[in-house]
Amino acid sequence: MLYILSQATQPIRHLDAVDWLPSAAELFRGGAVAASICLVGCVIYILLRRYIQHVRLTRVFFITIVALAAYFGIGSAKPARMLDQTDLLALWLTRTFYGALVFAAVRTIDRLCVVPLLSRGGKVPLQRFVHQIVMLVITVFAVLGYGSRVFGWDIDKFLAGSAVVSIVLGLALQETMGNFFSGLVMHVSSPFSIGDWIRCAGVEGRVMDMNWRAVTIHTSDDNHVIVPNSTFAKEQIVNYHNPTTATARNVFVGLEYDLAPCHAIEVLKAAALETPGVLAAPEPVIYLHDYASSAIVYRMKFWIDDASRYPDIEHGVRLNTWYRLKQRGFAIPFQIQTVEYVDLCRKLEQQASEAAEERVNAIGSVPLLVALSSEQRRAIALGSQDILLAPGQVLFRQGDHGDSFYVIRRGTVDVLLEPASGGLPHKLATLGPGDFFGEMSALVGQPRSATIRAATALAAIEICKDALNAIFQADPSVMEKISLAVAQRNAATDTARKGLSSSEVRAGALAEQKASILARMLRFFGREPA
Repeated sequence: MLYILSQATQPIRHLDAVDWLPSAAELFRGGAVAASICLVGCVIYILLRRYIQHVRLTRVFFITIVALAAYFGIGSAKPARMLDQTDLLALWLTRTFYGALVFAAVRTIDRLCVVPLLSRGGKVPLQRFVHQIVMLVITVFAVLGYGSRVFGWDIDKFLAGSAVVSIVLGLALQETMGNFFSGLVMHVSSPFSIGDWIRCAGVEGRVMDMNWRAVTIHTSDDNHVIVPNSTFAKEQIVNYHNPTTATARNVFVGLEYDLAPCHAIEVLKAAALETPGVLAAPEPVIYLHDYASSAIVYRMKFWIDDASRYPDIEHGVRLNTWYRLKQRGFAIPFQIQTVEYVDLCRKLEQQASEAAEERVNAIGSVPLLVALSSEQRRAIALGSQDILLAPGQVLFRQGDHGDSFYVIRRGTVDVLLEPASGGLPHKLATLGPGDFFGEMSALVGQPRSATIRAATALAAIEICKDALNAIFQADPSVMEKISLAVAQRNAATDTARKGLSSSEVRAGALAEQKASILARMLRFFGREPA
């Protein structure tokens, strides 16, 4: 029994309060209908309680049941009054009933249709801004339909008038409308979501809220910054949560020039890895960034998975770097230019003397030069020079010509044999501190028999032909001693390769090797064999 709303005529409204007083029979009849509707609603709710609670329609469900029970209960008690189109109370009861139904319908459409569509069945987070826009449109059409049906609104005139108002408002609210449509486009493209850590227009922080006008960002300074949507449409957006939460950070450190780059890279990488929050994979990478006026600048690149903690993590990296450098005896230089008045010649002589002393100690352990006196070893040390190589650098290649040999002080090298037919080189051996190589080129001028490549950071001594020649001129007997040492080494190598162990064979090979090497040395150093 529904009250028929008609706007064809405008009857005179009146309220007969006495006629609305129910009798006992009417009260019983209306109460029975209302109770029946409530009972059916309770049964339905009990059966579908979990689903109704899941879609968050509990309040809407009970509002609908109460509206149906009240309207039809009153209609059953006073059917004549409810059908009287001139009765003011019946009119407003019907309008209220229709309003409750419109509210329930809009809410039900939202929870059962709009939300599942926008969230793709719950697979993606619901975009609040888009949800608000869609519901605003649905609500406007529902209200217009309700007003047209209940109050007799002329929707055509309303839409025509709203077009003029829209033009005026569009000009007056141009910036606001720009934010609105920018936000709409931004939500459709989804460059970020609530909870992401982003940077845009100089503001960096976590996205806390997104609406039709602006985005609220919580910065690391514990402030809320509201950025208009139009700014996001024009500025570059960096999202630290996409494609993964791992993001790289960079810390620049200036170190003194006396610290070898290979050692600096080792220290800086260790300092980064021991910092809480720095990921072990991908592994931190250290770059030699610049040769500055007062320091060598290194760039420490490391990955973190919580962008909001970057100030604490970068602080930890810098802290660990300082202490690690102090442990190694190195310091971070001041970012100033220091003018030092020194006797340059005296300083250079002192540095050369200290370096020569270190070379003397290293040369003293070389079997090839063990027969030399301390003065002779010092003379060779003064005539040699230090060689520093980074891992992977090649000192010389197979087949190259040279007239020097090398003694390893620190680090290791790989001895590589390159096949004549091409292809990848084959590693013959790895040499370390105290080992020497390239002696045949320095003594007899033989081309390099293998390629030498630094396996780690290398510090070696290069002893050239000229330094040896000065010793040979002062004491020709040294050539015989060195030729014997080379012959012993080559004979031992040949014997081991051929599997020979007889002392007679080794003695014969040794005599033959010594004579051959000595003759070649005499010719290479411009002396005729005696």
